Amino acid sequence: MKPYDLFRILDRWIGIPLCLFFSLLVPLKRAWLYFFPKNLPISPKILVIKLVEMGAVVNAYPFFKKIKEEFPSAEIYILTFSKNLEIFELFKESINIKKIITISEEGFIPMLIDSIRALWLLSYLRVDVTVDLEFFARASALLTFFSGAPKTVGFYAYGFEGLYRGNFLTHRVSYNPLVHTAVNYLSLAENLRTPFKSSPEVDLFIDKSSLVFPAYHSVEEIRRSLDPFKIPPHKRLFLMNTGEGNIPLREWPLSNFKIVAEAILKEEKNVLLLIGTKDARPKAEELMGRLKHERMLNYCGKTNLKQLMEIFLMADTLIANDGGLGHMAMLTPIKKYILYGPESPQVFSPLGSNTHVFYSHWPCSPCLSVLNHRNSLCRNNKCLQAIDPVHVIEKLDLKDRGV
Repeated sequence: MKPYDLFRILDRWIGIPLCLFFSLLVPLKRAWLYFFPKNLPISPKILVIKLVEMGAVVNAYPFFKKIKEEFPSAEIYILTFSKNLEIFELFKESINIKKIITISEEGFIPMLIDSIRALWLLSYLRVDVTVDLEFFARASALLTFFSGAPKTVGFYAYGFEGLYRGNFLTHRVSYNPLVHTAVNYLSLAENLRTPFKSSPEVDLFIDKSSLVFPAYHSVEEIRRSLDPFKIPPHKRLFLMNTGEGNIPLREWPLSNFKIVAEAILKEEKNVLLLIGTKDARPKAEELMGRLKHERMLNYCGKTNLKQLMEIFLMADTLIANDGGLGHMAMLTPIKKYILYGPESPQVFSPLGSNTHVFYSHWPCSPCLSVLNHRNSLCRNNKCLQAIDPVHVIEKLDLKDRGV
């Protein structure tokens, strides 16, 4: 069973009864805070919980930037799954992260042990504010409650039929499923100074086009570490991710990727690198077997995040399914061509320049959202199959123009 599926099952069948039980204790906690209020200190300890999705961490950058502006001397702690450690390390200095606490996602027992360890550490830290960046996960809601913070901020369904996750928030921020994720995250930061929040309206307009993300710059030491991979010099590098297998419904057919790969490799100066985690390796190997081309290389599972960021800087184009790679590439000038179907590009597409989104506007799309825990009953992603590989090829700049 894949970690994402395990997390979803545990979150439902264990998370719901636990959220219901511990919600019964919330009135006692709030009564205590009413009679013994705690003002936010000048240098608050702020815990941010973000368990899954590397791409969402990138979208949260304007949120962290806002916290840094509002509380320059704040101590920021991160609680996340171990898989996200690298992406938080990438931002650690720019957003003043004091400590990253990780939880293993490789099985129930390691997850439970790490969760207990994390809660013990949080009881020692005594954080002032906990911000839950998960959308509607019960695990993060429970961790928010057990953090002991007098102020707890997170998304709340209000009039929506959203997933039940207890009654732990002192600051209930409305989640808007029609605006971009980065805007939703930033709205959380706008409410940190208020004593309580129990209504959906916000006080500040947030323009998506005004959001600022950091630019990743080349590090010579990291670039030298790529030497053993023997990336061909003086070639135009095209990057492709055929799918990680975590949510197969979001993956374009491999036969379509094959057609695009063949078009790329027709040009003598083009080299195609297949990238992704070790989970992407089986599909990449299958594509390698179908094409058997000397200018096609499989790097899936071979690079760490910083090496991958360097490859983004070296490459010309990325073609990928909806997922974290497109958002990480957003921090570099690489041209991005991202395929959307079961999820909405209006909510999750990479922001900034050099991004082209393919979306078929199929009548049943999008069917995946945070409101259904990204758990669609669809087994035939016609919304993605409807995207013609010929149309993708037409948008790509395949010929070397000598620039």
